[in-house]
Amino acid sequence: MTRLFIEGWETGNSGAWQTAAFDVGSSMPLGFSGNYFGSPSNSQIAYVEFAQQTEIYMAMKFRWGYSGNYCGIFTFRDSAGTSILSGRLEINTGEFTIRLGNQVGTQLAISTTTFLPIGTVHLIEVYYKPLNTGGVVQVKLDGIMEINYSGDTTAGLENIAQFLIGKNTSYIYGSYDDIVLDNADWIGNTRIQKLQISGAGTTSEWDASAGNPEDCIDEIPYSDSDFVSTNVVNQSLTCACADMTGDIVSIKCLQLHGRMAYEGAPTPTKQKLAIRVNGSEYYGDDKSPALSFSVVSKLWELNPDDAAAWEEADINAIEIGVRSVT
Repeated sequence: MTRLFIEGWETGNSGAWQTAAFDVGSSMPLGFSGNYFGSPSNSQIAYVEFAQQTEIYMAMKFRWGYSGNYCGIFTFRDSAGTSILSGRLEINTGEFTIRLGNQVGTQLAISTTTFLPIGTVHLIEVYYKPLNTGGVVQVKLDGIMEINYSGDTTAGLENIAQFLIGKNTSYIYGSYDDIVLDNADWIGNTRIQKLQISGAGTTSEWDASAGNPEDCIDEIPYSDSDFVSTNVVNQSLTCACADMTGDIVSIKCLQLHGRMAYEGAPTPTKQKLAIRVNGSEYYGDDKSPALSFSVVSKLWELNPDDAAAWEEADINAIEIGVRSVT
C-alpha cells in the first residue's frame, strides 16, 4: 500500500490544496473525525496534484446539503489538466452517479440501492483505472459495493495526476473530511488525527522571533506573525507533540506540514521537514522556499527508524520540526 495524500484539515486551513475560498469548520458533525472542509457557495473547487498514477483508490467522508438537481462531489484529472472522470449525487433520488469527464458528462453508472439522505455523513470509496478500453470504476458507499463498471473510463489521457473536490460545471453545498488517496488497495473507514506541537524538543538550533522557538510555530490554524529562522546550514529544530487520543487500531502513515519562506540572501538556500524518532532525525525532500510563506508536506508511510508500520508509541514519542540545508 502506498499512501499518496491524506487530508483531515486538522491544521485549520486548506494550505495543502490549490483552492478557492472554502471554509474549514471545527464544529464536528456525527461521522466526521475533527475539522472538516465545506463550501460556502456553489462555485468553489480545490485540488491537489501528485505523481502520475495508472490507477488509484480514494476514500472520503462527505455530507451534502441542497444544491439544485445534482451535487458535484469529486473529479479526477489527467496530467494535461483534463477532467477525465467525476462523481456526483442526484439530489432528487439520493443516488450516486459516475460521469465520464466533468460532472455534467455522460453517465457511466449509477448506484443500485444505497440512498444518501441530506445532512448525514457518508463514506465514499472509489477504485479507478483510466483506460479507453478495459478501464474500471468501482464505488463503495458506506462499505457497500454500489458501482462496478468496466469499459471506456477516461475522457482524456490514461493517467491520473490531480484530484478535485467541489464544483466542476456542477453545484455543491457540502462538507468533506478524512480524504485519502492510495495506489494499492481499498482504504476503508480511516480517521485522520492531528499532532500539535506541545513543547520543546531535543534540538533547538533555530532562533525564535520572540520567546521560545516551539511557541512560535505551535498555532493551529497557523500565524505568520511569529516564526523561527536561521542563517546557518545544517541546523535543526525539533519539537515535542501531544500524545494521540482515542482507541488507535492501526496507523497507516504520518504526514507533516510546514510553512516556509526566505528573506534577503540566506546562506542555507533550502529547508526540509524533519522528524526525530528513537534518537535519530529523518528528513523530507529539499524544499526551496519563496519570499512569502507557503505550505510544504512530507508523508512517511513507514517508521523510517525501523522500516516497519508506525505504532502508537512511536507517534507519542515523536518530535517534529525543520532543518536548514543548501
